[in-house]
Amino acid sequence: MRRHDEANAESIAAEFNAFLDGIKTTPQDSPHRLVLGELRAVTPSRYGFVVNLRQTKRTFFASAPVVELSTASFRSAWAMIGNASARVVILAVVERTRDGNLRIIDLALQL
Repeated sequence: MRRHDEANAESIAAEFNAFLDGIKTTPQDSPHRLVLGELRAVTPSRYGFVVNLRQTKRTFFASAPVVELSTASFRSAWAMIGNASARVVILAVVERTRDGNLRIIDLALQL
């Protein structure tokens, strides 16, 4: 995924959406893709957490155990989330749920 740039936001979003649309879960297969991007926010939700990236308006979901494990492993990066001067990079393993949502099943962060 290209670095977030307001001047190219539409083309970045189109490329990324095409990439994500390639994840199609069937009864026989649940493919995964690696997503590398810049983290915008991680907010609690009813069923875990909502993860947002700067490059897209698409929403990703992560379970509490996935976030808790990542928080313990990447403390310095988690501490900087929300700091406007920090750039936090996320590497996430993503799959699509039966309902069509994008679910993060593993993730790593780096400043």
